[in-house]
Parts: sequence; structure tokens; C-alpha cells
Amino acid sequence: MNRSVEATGEVLSNSAEVVLELTPREVETWALEVELLLRGLSDRLTVRGDGGKHVVLTLDKGAASGRGRALRPDEHTFRFDLPANQLGYLQRALLVAYRDGVAEVNHIHIETDAGAGTFDLTVMFEVYRPPMPGEEATRRLLAMD
Repeated sequence: MNRSVEATGEVLSNSAEVVLELTPREVETWALEVELLLRGLSDRLTVRGDGGKHVVLTLDKGAASGRGRALRPDEHTFRFDLPANQLGYLQRALLVAYRDGVAEVNHIHIETDAGAGTFDLTVMFEVYRPPMPGEEATRRLLAMD
């Protein structure tokens, strides 16, 4: 089964990455759609952007971990075949943003192989927590020892 969602904004791209920005209203839908992919209840998720570009996400059932694959079936489509670990990484970020009403970070990168190099899928969150001050990060790291 193929699923699709409309992106609120344009799908942005350059030679190294595709960028999608999620509003708080989109997080819940994305979390559910990624869950369907992870559980094998859908075959692909197509994200349709304003500019006519599409991002297609699939679960690479042949790889539980590692790096995914980026493909360009045509000039308007970016396809990411992702292993379970990368889809799980995206799923965790989406679930936390849904639970808290705010993402932990402003964006996440999912690196994939694209022939001779890498190509990133970057998911931006419109609403996110401010960065942790350096002193707090140091305190937490020292507390782990």
C-alpha cells in the first residue's frame, strides 16, 4: 500500500540534500506514517511539496541497519530507501516532538549513499527547544562519570 502526505511548504533541494520542514500539526501524521512503514503496513510514503517535487520514503527490508540509499527516478522525485535503524531514528524524533509539543532539536540529518557520494534527507522542525548551554552539557557529561 502506498501512502502520501502533502508538505506544508516547498521541498527544497541542492546537490547534497533534500530539506523538508515540519510544522507542529504535521508531526502527528508523519509519526503515524513512519510507523506504518516500519511495521510493514505500507510500502512507501510520498511527500508532495508545493514546488512539484516529491520525496518518497521506503523501508529497505534487506538491511536492518547501516546507511540508506538515495535515488533520483526523475527530476522531480527524490527516493530514500532507508533501513530500519534510520527510519527508527526519524520515528523517535517525531514521537518526542509529538509527546512534548516541541522537537528536541531544530533538525535531523539522515545520510544516505547516492552513487559516488552521500546525499542527506534533512527534516527541519518549525518548533524546537533552544540549544543546551555549554555549561549544562559539561555538567551532564561530568555527572555520567
